[in-house]
Amino acid sequence: MKKALVLSLIVIGCFIGIINWQFGQVNAKLAESKEVKKQLDNFILHMRVDETEEGIQVLRSLQYMGEETVEIKHQAPLISVSLSHENHDFTGSLITKKMNSGNIYPQEKLVFAAPEKGECNLYVQARFMADDEEILIEHVEKLIFK
Repeated sequence: MKKALVLSLIVIGCFIGIINWQFGQVNAKLAESKEVKKQLDNFILHMRVDETEEGIQVLRSLQYMGEETVEIKHQAPLISVSLSHENHDFTGSLITKKMNSGNIYPQEKLVFAAPEKGECNLYVQARFMADDEEILIEHVEKLIFK
């Protein structure tokens, strides 16, 4: 009877240990923060990726460097970001914004749960009209999780 109880406790302890180990391995940590600047014509796409307690945080903005004032029109979001799969969805009514030289148009931060250890791609796409000309800025950033 005593041996059965000890054996049962050992089996339960091993089971709990395995479950804790498995859940500890699901989410990994971002190996290094990333900062990207990608320019197309008079526009610069800025992006920064950092680790947070929730996973990874993506900050993004669009900067205008032209000399004349420009009017941009876009659907939401202005800058789409997806993790692991290239999936961009722009919806809603057009949003209009005037930009002067040097103006930065920040977007709300995005938070993604960290994937499993290894490499994955972060897909970024800014799509908008600038004085009735379509502008598309695309970037793929390789992220490493440990």
